[in-house]
Amino acid sequence: MKSDLLPRSNGDYKLGAATFAKKLSYDEMVDTPLDRLLQIAFDDLHKNQTEFARIAKEIDPTKTPQQVLAELASIHPQPGDLLNTFQATFASLISFINTHHIITIPSKIEPTLEETPPFMRATTQASMDPPGPFETHSTKAYFNVTLPEKNWAASHIAEHMAAFNVGTTPSSPPASTRPTPATTSSSSGRPSSPQPSARFSAPTPTSKAGPTTPSR
Repeated sequence: MKSDLLPRSNGDYKLGAATFAKKLSYDEMVDTPLDRLLQIAFDDLHKNQTEFARIAKEIDPTKTPQQVLAELASIHPQPGDLLNTFQATFASLISFINTHHIITIPSKIEPTLEETPPFMRATTQASMDPPGPFETHSTKAYFNVTLPEKNWAASHIAEHMAAFNVGTTPSSPPASTRPTPATTSSSSGRPSSPQPSARFSAPTPTSKAGPTTPSR
């Protein structure tokens, strides 16, 4: 790859505005102009930044929002307990939805919780692969969770586990299984689905996407 493919790999990886707009239209049925979408995103970001700063002050008025965020990110299960934590989260979410009559869950079959397959680990922390729209036999859906590698340094493991903190672990299953109108092929090789294999990556305290990062 280094001697043959790399020297002749001169393509432009950027989609460009026109292609990206088509992707949104075909994948998500979204035809909102890109500049309007960007403005909506920044408005929402600023709203969340303001709210997080308010809550952080309630938690500890002596610390900055960034410091509070770093402390919250340190509250997470141990790597060996991560899958069990997600299993308990599933049960808690289902109970909450049923108790409060939020929606009717059409099936009692829960997703199969498993460690993320090796070939997907570089691009996802948690993901959902449900059966495809034309599947007539399989009823299995797979919820993948990426565990830290055993040969990672302690600092690398801590950074990875920060994404599974007390705030993001309960929110990642809904984020990964949100319904969309698109039909895509699962990157895991399992049947394609009307709900894309969502990839969830939570911001860590050092992430540029953090809630207190200045932006326009």
